[in-house]
Amino acid sequence: MTDREKTIIAIATGASAGAIGIIRISGKDAIEGVKKVFDFKNAPPRTMTYGKIDAGGYTDNCMAVYFTSPNSFTGEDSVEIYCHGSFALMNGIVDYLVENAGFAYAEGGDFTARAFSNGKIDLTEAEGVYDIINAQTQAEVRGAYSLLSGGLKQKITDIQSDILFARSKIEAPIDYPEEDVEEQTADEVKKDIDLVKKKLNALLDGYRNGRLIRDGISVALVGKPNAGKSSLLNAMVGYERAIVTEEKGTTRDTISESYIYKGLRFNLTDTAGLREAQSLPEQMGVERAIKTAKESDIVLIVTEDGNTAEFVSALEGEGRKIIIVNNKSDIRGKKEGVSVSAVTGEGLDELKEIILKESGVVTGGGVSLNNRRQYESAKTALTHIERASDNVLSMPLELISSDLYDAYTALGRITGITGSDALANEIFKHFCVGK
Repeated sequence: MTDREKTIIAIATGASAGAIGIIRISGKDAIEGVKKVFDFKNAPPRTMTYGKIDAGGYTDNCMAVYFTSPNSFTGEDSVEIYCHGSFALMNGIVDYLVENAGFAYAEGGDFTARAFSNGKIDLTEAEGVYDIINAQTQAEVRGAYSLLSGGLKQKITDIQSDILFARSKIEAPIDYPEEDVEEQTADEVKKDIDLVKKKLNALLDGYRNGRLIRDGISVALVGKPNAGKSSLLNAMVGYERAIVTEEKGTTRDTISESYIYKGLRFNLTDTAGLREAQSLPEQMGVERAIKTAKESDIVLIVTEDGNTAEFVSALEGEGRKIIIVNNKSDIRGKKEGVSVSAVTGEGLDELKEIILKESGVVTGGGVSLNNRRQYESAKTALTHIERASDNVLSMPLELISSDLYDAYTALGRITGITGSDALANEIFKHFCVGK
């Protein structure tokens, strides 16, 4: 991250040409520095002002707005310039202000990192910023906004408050042992801890839903050679992604593509036909097919003859959903279960609806953990809470208090309250420049 004492500047819009481009500036010299090239004409803060920018050889009629600390995204004095979307023009303005106003080029995530450091957002909201920028579906946007709007932060804060309440009951017997209320206190604290345990379990249970919304539902297509897996993938994504021939064993490696259905992303993977391999490349393809299927959320066993028992027994379990797909219904007719034709498109909408249902994803915009970092911290908190619950009636309360403190700290790492600077920097370095 750039030195916090420096005023940073960056283009905040994409590198391609557009009607409007935005330049973002933040730091103690932001407003005075921009006044060297643009006249705000005594406009108050947060008011868009029209005028002419004159940055050496780069001039344009544009709009600009300034924000005074702490009433800005970063919490610092900030300026945004809205000019025409020529990348050459925006680069020229940025370079001129770096050279003539003493600004520094911003690094990736600098603006969001400053918002975090100045208490404007927590780490979950920062991750929401990243997720909403990179969202590809409606569900991803909703999930990202639940972070950005502080929904997860509030849920974590509420659980931490419950932990503090339980700890407060422990402190009295520790500080005043002569009152002989420890046994009664332990019973009360047990109830409080079990309530926290219930809330943490519910939070962790929602992780799968958040992960699937963020990363998409992984769907593997497996089956015998020439069952029509590649044709089915092409039909579902809407174009010829996989090579299709009459020759058996055409697909020897995994082929992946995505489609969007009802606001969710589904990541399809076509795999090699499962049979006794005729060559080393085919053997490797079969091994990769089995591995891919076992790592997927949903497996489509594609068949034209209905013989799937061996595949089902090999792949069922571990929460994995299996759907039998009877392909080539245009030739072989409809059969019990899901019948489709990759050639005519018959049954494809029904199949997509069944895949959506079997995924179990809830898209109502609820708050959930949606990345591994958040999940691991919540899991650590639950481990301490479970230990406290198991031992609260049999061990000294000061030891129980220690576990509650560790649980509180683990949850704080989700929001960044108790996290390290190194953790925050690791998150922000993945952001684009200008954000």
